[in-house]
Amino acid sequence: MYSKNLSIDSQIKKQEDSEAEYWTAVLKRIIDVTITLGGQNLSFRGHREDANLKNPGNFMAILKLLTKYDPILATLLEKPKRSVKYLSHQVQNQIIALVESEIKKNIISDVSSAPFFSLILDSTQDVSKVDQVSTIYRYVHIEKDELGIPKSIEIKEDFIGFSEAEGSTGEAIEKQTIEIFKENGLDIGKFRGIGLDGAASMSGKHNGLQARLRKRQQKAKYVHCASHNLNLVVNDSVKNIVEIRQFFEMLETLYTFFGNSILRWSMLKKESSDISRSLKRLCPTRWSSRIDCLISLNHMYPDVMKVLNNITLTGRNKDEQNEASTLKKYFQRYETIILILVMYKILSKINLASKILQSPGADIGKAADLIKNTMENMLKIRDNFNNLIEEADSKALQWNVKPEFSCKRTRKVKQFYGELCQDQRLSQGNRYFETQVLYRCIDTVVTQLKTRFEGLSEISNLFSCILRLPTISDDEISEGTKKLADEFQDFNPAELASQIESLKCLFASELKSCNSVFDMTKLLIIENNNLITSFPDLLTAFYLFLTLPVTVASAERTFSKLKLIKNYLRSTMSQTRLSGLAMISIENERAKKLNLSLLVKTFAQDRSRKKSFSM
Repeated sequence: MYSKNLSIDSQIKKQEDSEAEYWTAVLKRIIDVTITLGGQNLSFRGHREDANLKNPGNFMAILKLLTKYDPILATLLEKPKRSVKYLSHQVQNQIIALVESEIKKNIISDVSSAPFFSLILDSTQDVSKVDQVSTIYRYVHIEKDELGIPKSIEIKEDFIGFSEAEGSTGEAIEKQTIEIFKENGLDIGKFRGIGLDGAASMSGKHNGLQARLRKRQQKAKYVHCASHNLNLVVNDSVKNIVEIRQFFEMLETLYTFFGNSILRWSMLKKESSDISRSLKRLCPTRWSSRIDCLISLNHMYPDVMKVLNNITLTGRNKDEQNEASTLKKYFQRYETIILILVMYKILSKINLASKILQSPGADIGKAADLIKNTMENMLKIRDNFNNLIEEADSKALQWNVKPEFSCKRTRKVKQFYGELCQDQRLSQGNRYFETQVLYRCIDTVVTQLKTRFEGLSEISNLFSCILRLPTISDDEISEGTKKLADEFQDFNPAELASQIESLKCLFASELKSCNSVFDMTKLLIIENNNLITSFPDLLTAFYLFLTLPVTVASAERTFSKLKLIKNYLRSTMSQTRLSGLAMISIENERAKKLNLSLLVKTFAQDRSRKKSFSM
């Protein structure tokens, strides 16, 4: 009797183990499908979530496809409708939240183990008019091998999640930010950098978010987004110059003229020698991206003028002929050819700097050097007006445009009785263009670059003792380390100065090939990890410098994902599901590396906890 009961118990145990193994395999597949769909920003649910319908949704459709090759999933879908399958939208939400929680744990663990961290924050409205706040943490991550030896170093900007804005004032955003700090268990003592845009609630000097956060942590430095600043530089340089403002208005009119008519667009396509190219719409906010419009016009100019000429002669109605004639007349002017070249030169330099700055690996020193180089390039364009005219002459002859400035009547001001002299008027077209258009534009750009990046230059100067490490003198080391220590109070100035001098002596030849602070950090931590304990203060200065943000581009990139995930077809999505799907999409590399067995175990524990609670 005893042996019979033992046999029954063993059979029951064997059946339970087999059942557990089966459901573990099922849940692993469901979690994998969830991560795949989330990573591709695809919707999960269809009109009806039934595998037998034509449109069951992406989630059910992928599972149905896998049943052809996977007997486990085939068995699952063959089960009766009322049986447990873990395929409902409630289970989807639990799995999405579980994956998000595990990714966030990994990120917070990395941030907490880093010496310092910075906050990058930005907000935007989603399709349902909810203000979504994107939170990013920037930090230096050192990956170690099994023996604890550093094998790689990386500057990371990791996404923490979207949260609905609780207010639009600096005070409300500060309260929400501090709550996120507490939820994630972050030590505000390690908080060193604040990266924000130029909105008053964010960058306000007295009541903005940056001012309020700096009151809580005085060591934190505020950095106004460099990409936003560059955009404002270009905007300020053209808004007060009539000729340049009119030039961009006519570019937009040209695109609208062709883009609003299928017939005219097809005519342009037929004439175009390069099928891959087409006219580009001007971006209303991102000025540096207007370079794409100028590039396409530069390649398609002869084709555009040919089509405009044909429409002027054989247009369907008078309005179309007149509009084509106006555009043709403007773009055949010599001044327009020069403006195409000038704006291309200016925007190409600024666009290049903007793209480099948007990389997570960019640092304050690189940003300051880029701004300085951009100013020098602007001054070169200003000083080489004659070369610009020669280039414009060559381009004009190539495009069959007469290389002559248009003659305008000299404006005269009435001379009143008793006046001894009159204002001098520029009658020569080239002289007027040089002084009133080119010089004004370039001078505004240079002035704006100096004023708008003054704060960034100040922070860069604070770290001059490590930025100029290979060539800095002993007196400058002493002065620079004292200034840096007074500002941050994270190290001893005498010790830091001594360590800088030691590094110069030990690695004189290696430092010559180091182009940045990141390279010097890598030299110490990766290539000479046995010397890490000899340079504690210097490494602290390196970490601190690399942690400071440069732009809010990482937050802006999350908004691109937001628009893909919460679109007009998915506008009723809950905040929890949105944040979870955004985390899976943006941090997809981390999601793919998650331990599926651990996720299944956590999911089972959560389900059992809910079941016991409901009983």
